[in-house]
Amino acid sequence: MKKYGKYIRALAFILGLILIVEAMDFAFGQVGEIRWKFINVNKKDSNYDTVILGDSHTKCAIDPNIIDEEAGLNSVNMAINGATVKDMYYILLESCRNNDIKNVVLDVDYLYWMSPQEEGTFNECFVYNQLPASSYVRYKYILDNLNKLDIRNVIAHRTSYSFATSTVKNNISLKLNSDFWNGTIFATNQTKESSCNSGKGYMPVADTCVTNDMEAELCAYDFLSTTTIADCRINYFEKIEEYCDENEINLICITSPITPTSYECLCYEQVNETMEAFFENENVTYYDFNLLKEDVLDRTKDDYVDNEGHMGITLSKEYSTFLGEFLDTVISEDDVDTSIFYENIDEASEDLNNGE
Repeated sequence: MKKYGKYIRALAFILGLILIVEAMDFAFGQVGEIRWKFINVNKKDSNYDTVILGDSHTKCAIDPNIIDEEAGLNSVNMAINGATVKDMYYILLESCRNNDIKNVVLDVDYLYWMSPQEEGTFNECFVYNQLPASSYVRYKYILDNLNKLDIRNVIAHRTSYSFATSTVKNNISLKLNSDFWNGTIFATNQTKESSCNSGKGYMPVADTCVTNDMEAELCAYDFLSTTTIADCRINYFEKIEEYCDENEINLICITSPITPTSYECLCYEQVNETMEAFFENENVTYYDFNLLKEDVLDRTKDDYVDNEGHMGITLSKEYSTFLGEFLDTVISEDDVDTSIFYENIDEASEDLNNGE
């Protein structure tokens, strides 16, 4: 027995470490919709044919139920707060694990394409950490990023830790609830009023959250005066493009409309020109819906929660109706009516801002 003592002690140490990490995850790891979305998209009876990728803008703007009604699809909104182009690549892979995806709608957010974010940051792995242990995508992410990952984030969900007493109590309460183990949305601090719409991943923001005092928020986005797309974004977009080509998936890139009064402050004319030139060079379908004419989608700053461009629920429903009809046209390969678009952002800004 002495012969194996050191091995037994090593194994006991490893098992003890696992138990400690699991206990810490259970107590301190906050519960959010990311875990729920990954569980939902891979349910055996989901049968999704269309996945919508994006970040918080997309999550509160696009209602798959309306999209499905207008376009005859079975879509799911897999947008996640703060998701980068890199995240979207792995989210796409996970969405395709148990679904025969035919269409990808990628909502291009100016913030995550033109910001100076780098790979390997502490919070970068917040998405993959929520992937189930049974998913090959989780391990692909680790292998793809071995030279960038903080090993502590590989073995624990420490990016979501909170040590506040009230939060710990809430975490434990949620995780002892059957909703958590069954993967329902009500184990994510979501109320029935604000929860994902019928399991489709859309999380609307109530119109009552809209504020008219939003000017101070714009100063953080002065970097948009530069018109450079980082190599990391290009690299992962091309991975998405390659995956879609190999699997005969329609890739449709859009930009959901942001707050019209922010166009000038955010140098959006330059952003639009940069993104349109990029997608034209990639030979990928792209539509910037900030160019939608007012009589097609009537919108003012009062329809948004902030200057950054998060829609309130009323506008999101109207936008989803338009988008469903539009996708039906694009997927059917019918000609798009280009008369619904302004010629440029300056023209759009003049018309839309006059209706503040």
